Amino acid sequence: PAMAEEVLRDLIGSEKIKPITIEAVQRAVAEHFDVRIADLCGRSRQRMVAYPRQVSMYLCKMLVPSLSLNEIGSAFGGKDHTTVLHACGKISRLAQEPKIRQVLGQLERAIRG
Repeated sequence: PAMAEEVLRDLIGSEKIKPITIEAVQRAVAEHFDVRIADLCGRSRQRMVAYPRQVSMYLCKMLVPSLSLNEIGSAFGGKDHTTVLHACGKISRLAQEPKIRQVLGQLERAIRG
C-alpha cells in the first residue's frame, strides 16, 4: 500500500503542471539558438535572428493553441498576425526534415520542463 500511495502521490502531484507561456517559449528558444530575447522581439531580419524568431512563433502556436496570431505577434515586438502565420507555415514545412523535427522536439521538452 505504501508504494501505491507513493505512485498516486506522484500522479496527483503532476497535475500541477505549469502552464506554457510565450515567455517560456522565448527563453528556451533564445537559449537554444544563443540569441537574446530582445533580438527575438526586435526588427532584425538577419537569418541568425529571424529563424529562431519563426521557431518561437511556431512553438507558441503549437504549444498554446488558445493564443491568437495577434497575441503572438504582439509578444514579438508588435509583429503583424500575417508575420506569425508566415512563420508557422514556414516552420511546419521545414519540420518535415528530421533534423529540424528533432530540434523542435528538444525545444518542446525544454519548455514543458
